[in-house]
Amino acid sequence: MKMSVAKCMNYGGPRVDVAPRDLTGEAVGWSAFAPELATFLLDRLPNRYDVWGAYIPELARAADQPNVWTAPAKTRRGVEHLSAQHIVQHFTARHAGDVIGLHTTSPENTSRWFGLDFDVHDECGNAIDMQREAVAAAFSWCIDALGERISLLLEDSNGNGGRHLWGYFESPVATPALFVYLSATAGECFEATGFRPETYPKQPRLALTRTGTQQVGNWLRLPGRHHTKAHWSRLAWPGGEWQSGAEAARMLFDWPASDPTAIPPLDAYAAIETPPPARQQQFPKLLAGGARADRIARYVEKLPHGVAGSGRSNHLFRLAAFLCHDAQCTSVEALAILHAWNGGNAPPLPEWKVTQTWKNAGQYGGRRAA
Repeated sequence: MKMSVAKCMNYGGPRVDVAPRDLTGEAVGWSAFAPELATFLLDRLPNRYDVWGAYIPELARAADQPNVWTAPAKTRRGVEHLSAQHIVQHFTARHAGDVIGLHTTSPENTSRWFGLDFDVHDECGNAIDMQREAVAAAFSWCIDALGERISLLLEDSNGNGGRHLWGYFESPVATPALFVYLSATAGECFEATGFRPETYPKQPRLALTRTGTQQVGNWLRLPGRHHTKAHWSRLAWPGGEWQSGAEAARMLFDWPASDPTAIPPLDAYAAIETPPPARQQQFPKLLAGGARADRIARYVEKLPHGVAGSGRSNHLFRLAAFLCHDAQCTSVEALAILHAWNGGNAPPLPEWKVTQTWKNAGQYGGRRAA
């Protein structure tokens, strides 16, 4: 049964608050605890110390290039490792180049923490209000769904309605089991509220490259300074009030570790294999037959993925219009393909936008030639 947005917004977590506020004191408050936080977190959260997430400083960014990278430089890997100094730098950040994130998965495919990302992008007019309502509903639903098993930490991640939901464990848990559990939760959240949070980890196990080396997987930014906005994270416990600055920083010391047995085990980890090739991932319902599946596959393969500002929304609309008017896809078929294609963008467009684009294509898309 779907839960109304209004009902979801009234329980679980602090309400959405995007009013401007003075951030000077918040930065000072976080910075004051930086050395203690670095020592405290360094032994508890990292899944690996050979790599970590990093950002390009704002003044060094190029419009057509990603602003994230995996540190250290490849020539320094094995020589430089994640240290307390990197975490101190993060909590005293002067610019985005000081901000770091932690990888979700160890080389042994275990995880000491997880995150759910409820993203709100900058939009105009009613669009951003729709995003905030959708995020508030999904955030509260997930707090309720996970809170009985896991000690959750709530983060106001961007000051614009975006949220992160965190949990960590007394000892590492098997990443395949954690991934399946979070994916199931995100799917149920989508069924209940219409919004699917992004899960960290994003994969059941680290994949291998063509040369046989292990990939490092994905990472999530630590609470603290935002990488594009003059915003410092606010934190809360489920049902509590948002805390900022020094009060928020202190909460990290009081964040309880959860029992690893809170994550249900899998009977056979071998059942979760490396994801199939992209084409098979995108068309699980259509590969069974024929010319239509091949035509759709060829069309999708022609569409480039991109970063923010590169025309992702236009490509998404073109694909939605093609699936609706030319391929005559059902909503189930089309949304599966649209979400799969969107997953290749960096970052992906939000779930609600994919769904709304599919609806718009039906009304305004006309007829598109393959």
